[in-house]
Amino acid sequence: MLQIETPRLVLRPLCSEDALDITEATYETWDDLSLWMRWATDKERFTDIENCKSYADDCFQKFQDRKDFTFGGFIRDSGDFVLISRLDSVVTRFLPKERYNGFGRQRGMKRCFLHIV
Repeated sequence: MLQIETPRLVLRPLCSEDALDITEATYETWDDLSLWMRWATDKERFTDIENCKSYADDCFQKFQDRKDFTFGGFIRDSGDFVLISRLDSVVTRFLPKERYNGFGRQRGMKRCFLHIV
């Protein structure tokens, strides 16, 4: 499986084994997500583990087919799930786990990722 390693992170495509991490991160960051993500309208649906597993499987397949590049970020030393990011031709999106939000020079979702890498 393709993965990128930095001194602090491992970035790799999501897979079905990440469903619990995705569920927990979405649940704990819902208040922030609902402010700036158009899809964040139904907390129950987007924090359901089966839906998150299906999402991860879909992301993995699209990554393999080179149609979409959604990946997870994990702390290199501990394996802790940190974020989901999606690269596409329009925008880069981030979903950092709450305890890792604000690790950047300024508090904020995008700055968090850029500083951790």
